[in-house]
Amino acid sequence: MVIARIIERGGQDQIDEIVRFYGREKVITAVRDEIYFLPNYAIEDALKFFPELKKEEMYCYLNRKDKPYDWI
Repeated sequence: MVIARIIERGGQDQIDEIVRFYGREKVITAVRDEIYFLPNYAIEDALKFFPELKKEEMYCYLNRKDKPYDWI
């Protein structure tokens, strides 16, 4: 949950800090497999922060790519 919020709302300094704290592999695994929802802008930010990720592999993208979320 913390990693999702940092990806969604943080900048490069905050991303560097969670990578230092949790480790790069744990953060990448969380972004790819464990986070259930991120808005489109946060998915794009995650791809910028971690270029080895692919949008099509991210659970949060696969989970909602056909579902509108007008409530945000």
